[in-house]
Amino acid sequence: MTPITVEVKGRTCIVTGATSGIGRSTAIALARAGAELAIVCRDAGRAEDTVRAIRDETGSTAVDVFLGDLASQNAIRSVAAAILLWSRQVGRTPA
Repeated sequence: MTPITVEVKGRTCIVTGATSGIGRSTAIALARAGAELAIVCRDAGRAEDTVRAIRDETGSTAVDVFLGDLASQNAIRSVAAAILLWSRQVGRTPA
């Protein structure tokens, strides 16, 4: 795995496809580097497993889940709106 070479500690990063493959590896690497994560997943069960894995592997608890199928324009708009609302409520600016 290629290490994260930019400063992400304390930054919020949005990761899509975090339940497997490159997305999962990216989410874990970002969490290890100190990023706060907003992961976008299609399946709630797989999202829950992913959050558990990220926490177990990195010790990070700064992981929030947004559910949506990014193959749908309506879902993309809904997820984007939810992330913007969430970021304003918690005072975060996505990187």
